[in-house]
Amino acid sequence: MQTNHTTQPLSASTAGSPFIIGIIVLVMVGTILALKAVTQGASGSAATADEQPVTVEIANSWVELPLAERIALAELIVRAEVLNPLPSRWNTPDGQLPAGTGTGNIPHNTIIFTDSPVRVLEYLKGNGAGEELLVRTLGGTVGQVTMTAASAELQPGQEVILLLNSEAPEPWNVGPGHYWIVQGPLGVFEISGQDVLTAPTREHPGRMPLAELLSMIASAKGQGN
Repeated sequence: MQTNHTTQPLSASTAGSPFIIGIIVLVMVGTILALKAVTQGASGSAATADEQPVTVEIANSWVELPLAERIALAELIVRAEVLNPLPSRWNTPDGQLPAGTGTGNIPHNTIIFTDSPVRVLEYLKGNGAGEELLVRTLGGTVGQVTMTAASAELQPGQEVILLLNSEAPEPWNVGPGHYWIVQGPLGVFEISGQDVLTAPTREHPGRMPLAELLSMIASAKGQGN
């Protein structure tokens, strides 16, 4: 069974946001095991347990910004080592689905996110905010529900350059003390020798010289961006 679940469209004021740009649609897709839809039983109570695994695909619509604009939008830019992620959770006060909710009736604008600590090796832009930062990405697994997204992917042990901001639009901005990656996968640069690897764009096919990226960041700082 396939169930559609749509988040609130972002307002026009968010169109320039460095975070998630466009309308995000959550599409529930059953895995090899069939999804048991939540139905009303004879007693009138809903079946709420997630008896079967289910995968939720988050389809992101992006407005690709030039790299110079992404750098200018970033509040912080850090060179960092990715540490082990914290357990994924729902964007609810207790991190769980509300009582009476199952995989077939996930509430509007309810998503899974994952927080990953990173150890800062160098601040390239912005004031230092400590030796470790908490970086939030869309997706993860809670119980029997897995959400996947065209979002940034952070793997423990990676050395990366991250373009970060501390504010995000609802419903993703849950709780203080975390950072979001500017334009998701377009704000992550994995260091590989003398190059960095990133999501392919019109400007770069997925790889660019590390020295070029560092030069662009230094130039933006010099211009006050």
